[in-house]
Amino acid sequence: LLNIVEYNTAEASLGSAITSPTITEVLLQVDVRLLQELPTVTTDIILKGTCEGIGCSNKFISGERKVRVLSVSGDCTLVLESITLRDGYASSGSGGGALFISNAATVRVLDSRISGSSAEKSGGGIHVSVSTLEVRSSIITGCRAEEFGGGLYSSGSTVVVESSTFQYSQAGRDGGGVYASYGTQLSLEAAAVTSNQAGTKGGGLGAFFSCVVYDTTTGIPTESNTKVSVAESEIKQNSGQTGAGIYVGEGSDLSVRDTTVIGSNAAGDGGGMAVAARASVSATSSVLQANMAWRGGAFAFLEDDGGAAELLQLELKENSAECGRDFFWTHQSEGAGLGPECTECVAADSYGATVRRDDVLGHDLGMVFRQGGLEAACGGTDVQALQVACAASEVNVTATLQVEDDAAGLFGSDGATFDRLTLIGDVGEEVTLLLTPDAE
Repeated sequence: LLNIVEYNTAEASLGSAITSPTITEVLLQVDVRLLQELPTVTTDIILKGTCEGIGCSNKFISGERKVRVLSVSGDCTLVLESITLRDGYASSGSGGGALFISNAATVRVLDSRISGSSAEKSGGGIHVSVSTLEVRSSIITGCRAEEFGGGLYSSGSTVVVESSTFQYSQAGRDGGGVYASYGTQLSLEAAAVTSNQAGTKGGGLGAFFSCVVYDTTTGIPTESNTKVSVAESEIKQNSGQTGAGIYVGEGSDLSVRDTTVIGSNAAGDGGGMAVAARASVSATSSVLQANMAWRGGAFAFLEDDGGAAELLQLELKENSAECGRDFFWTHQSEGAGLGPECTECVAADSYGATVRRDDVLGHDLGMVFRQGGLEAACGGTDVQALQVACAASEVNVTATLQVEDDAAGLFGSDGATFDRLTLIGDVGEEVTLLLTPDAE
């Protein structure tokens, strides 16, 4: 155990300790302000900032906005306990302003704080590559990356986050709070991803790209998707162009359970979540509330070839969009259908009434039209090509959506209203829905 108590020798003592083969634990009793980057950690060590006594607070290591705070590489384990890494800076297109983890290293961040750090490329707070990271009871706040992962950037790694917060971070491109990519396996439980911002995709959280792994014996390649699991968490007040709360990119799988996605704002598609081509999402027992977007206030399903979605027992309320208050999807392939059904989902319409969508239609008309005034979908949507499942009264047929009384010019016209839709079934049954523009 090395107990660092002297201010004037703190940096030198810490630098020597983290590279020593004989020191396994360092206790900081003073704050450390770095004049240069510390040596890379390559051996097992525990670094504690716990300070005992009345009026004492946990200690910090600061990069003074000039240098990275810590790097870890190779087959070793670093434990950060009750410590703050702050004001780190990774320059020259590199990543990990506060913490850079690579080459099969393991890092555990426990009851700690990472703040005010930045990177010219990725991982303003933390950059982890082909390694293992655990974040428990900690806060990552106020970090920025010029490109990807304001708070955290992960590539090909295993990341476990529990009872922790990612907040007030920014990415110039994707993943304002968290960016997971290239086969990363990311688990968030009892976490908060709050008030983060991305220039393009994934204001709070973004999952991107699969990776190909080659068997060392046979040489046979296997594709490994990026997998993100979110449970009992809150994704709140994030912003971005697409997928303000969560973005699920190509080659990625998302599982969401018992989670609230609330108050996020997308300038484009998917205020709550956006799901891209050849991505999959499973969302269960969760709430999507007060999210905003141009298309798809709660969900946007984009380029629907090869993707998959399972939506079960969701509560959708107070979401808003120019097109598809709760849901929006695109038709890129012929016969793609209406996209996913939302089973046993409950949504509050714009007048406050609560309706169970699957009691009336297998697919929510809110996917295409607003409730209440029933305004037209986005310009260019081919309403006649959409397929809906009709389960009204005693009729249960797969039907084609037709349009009548289209004097206002529904096709290619935003904000148009109409009086009647007709569902014509495969075997000739016809069900007419009379739609009125007012609440009654």
